[in-house]
Order: sequence, then structure tokens, then C-alpha cells
Amino acid sequence: MAVVTYTELIYRAGAKLVMEQLRYKYSRLKKILADGGYTGKLTDWVLKGFGWTLETVHKVSGIAGFNVLPKRWVVEQTFGWFNFNRRQAKDYEKNIVYSTAFVHLTMCRIMLNRIKK
Repeated sequence: MAVVTYTELIYRAGAKLVMEQLRYKYSRLKKILADGGYTGKLTDWVLKGFGWTLETVHKVSGIAGFNVLPKRWVVEQTFGWFNFNRRQAKDYEKNIVYSTAFVHLTMCRIMLNRIKK
């Protein structure tokens, strides 16, 4: 699911927009994994409002440099795929509707290439 927001919108406010849309799309959803930016009152808000667990995946302390975090690499890999699509490599769009459409088109292209192989 893609929700594109303005850059001025803070993580937690954008997360609330996503949660509102998830409510009706994925009825079996129980747990959401997020990075360290989605902590604080948001965790309680998600639990009280939707009954879902918002689990933050934090970096392992004491380990310097790059390390693969559980489940988080999936999201990072998806963002990396966007760089192979010229339209997604940089933020050219001036309208959120167009940006969202290009995210969907990029993911469709990725899925069709996988089916083709």
C-alpha cells in the first residue's frame, strides 16, 4: 500500500493517514513493523484505535556500520528498486496524486517483470 505525503508532514502524522486506510483493506492485520521514527504515543494510538500492535525495529546497540535488521531490509530493498525507474529515482512530481500513481506503476512493472521470468 502506498501513501504519498508532503515532505513537511512528520512521520507520526503520516502514519496515522496510513493506519486509517489500512483499517478497511486488511481485516486480518495484527502487527505492524516500523522503524524508530514511529515511537511514542503513536504505538498506544494504534493499539487503542485499531487493536494492532505497532512494533518498532531498532538498531542493535554496540554494532557500528551497516547491519541487516529483521524485516526492515524488505522495505529498504523496495525503495532501492525505485531507483531503477527513472521517474522514481528523484522526486520530479509536483502533485501527490501523480507521485502515488507512479509508485503504483513502478510496483506493477516490478511484479510483471517477476512474472515474466
